Amino acid sequence: MGQDFNMNEAALRRSMAAAIRTVLEEGLRKTDDPVHYLRSAAEEVRQLVDLFEQEGSAGRTDGALIRSILADEVEAAAQEMIRRLHH
Repeated sequence: MGQDFNMNEAALRRSMAAAIRTVLEEGLRKTDDPVHYLRSAAEEVRQLVDLFEQEGSAGRTDGALIRSILADEVEAAAQEMIRRLHH
């Protein structure tokens, strides 16, 4: 079961990362300040995840995992895109 869970988590992470990148890239096309946009997006998601955890809705392990993956992937994608913008 542990290996199945890890494979499912990896697949979920890849799927979420792809969706996040698509949304962030679309937003980049519409902004005048791409670095500010990316930093703001990452911060807003982090705040939303923190709010969910404070509200006590983190009780279910799968929900907590999804929120954690979401925050991590948005932050990673935003940082990668900022690095690309600077090069």
